[in-house]
Amino acid sequence: MSNGKDPNAAENSSEMTLKASLDECMEALDLFLNNHFNESLERLRPRVQESMYHALIYATVLEMQAMMTFQHDDITNAGDTMKSAQEVCQRFRRKSQGLANKSVGESLSEGKRCRNSQLSHVTEEESESSEMNDINTSILNLFQSPSLFFRQVPTLKQKIAGKSPPTEKFAIRKARRYKSPNPVRLPVPVLEMMYMWNGFSMISKRPELTEGMMQTLVEAERTLLESPEHEYLVDDRCLIHMLKGLCFKNQGILQAAEECFNKVCSSEKKIKFDHYLVPNALVELSLLYIDQGRRDAAIKILHKVKHNYKDYSMESRTLFRIHAALAKLKANPEEEDSQM
Repeated sequence: MSNGKDPNAAENSSEMTLKASLDECMEALDLFLNNHFNESLERLRPRVQESMYHALIYATVLEMQAMMTFQHDDITNAGDTMKSAQEVCQRFRRKSQGLANKSVGESLSEGKRCRNSQLSHVTEEESESSEMNDINTSILNLFQSPSLFFRQVPTLKQKIAGKSPPTEKFAIRKARRYKSPNPVRLPVPVLEMMYMWNGFSMISKRPELTEGMMQTLVEAERTLLESPEHEYLVDDRCLIHMLKGLCFKNQGILQAAEECFNKVCSSEKKIKFDHYLVPNALVELSLLYIDQGRRDAAIKILHKVKHNYKDYSMESRTLFRIHAALAKLKANPEEEDSQM
């Protein structure tokens, strides 16, 4: 006697659940790719312990954040989350031996497909880690002959998955000034690249290195003061102000650091080329405020940068840093509209 139930109902329900799960993951990826990091993570977080798809993509997003911020807490959190995702996969395998191998294989394959789909859009973030050795070599070359090196930069560019990594785009932009018959040298190319790789934070506990950087910046600043007027002058001065601010911060001279960051911001309308300087100076100012316990002021600045500045060099790196800072402050995303 029939019990009135469709024998395929359980299977159909399982398939619908799988489809719903994948749809939700793809929605989260779309949010992530449109720089809505908090919303993306919030969409994934409730199911990271019950869905392999959610767990793997959630861990991947955090890995991306760690690669862009280079902050110890972010790196540790990403590693722990990826381990947790692996445990979720293992738990599903143990649950049903007959189905597990196929399910785990499909989930890992799908996770890889989703991750590759994500990476095809944000290759610039992940590819940076693989460029470290090349960049270190390039930095050494800068000491030898910066003019020659930067003239060669446009010919050295490469594309990964059809896109140029942001570090290459950044280097090409910086190299443009060397195309002129009378090129204007970059004031502190090594320190500028170090900033892009979070070098100033990494040496914050090494006062002798900070002192050496400050001496280099002071000398570069003196050279600019003695040089004739040129179209890059304001940009170069602002770069030095921002980097000096980071050195002052490392030395604990916080008032001087704040003044340096504010000098960059006050010159916003005069900057012609390096438009990344103002949003990054604002981010550095907000991080300084966080260290001083000025939470509300920091949050206000971070939201300002997130919403008001677009299409500048290494923008994705800056947005990841903003996301990491807001997450650390446990700032409510709903505060954004009220503060803008």
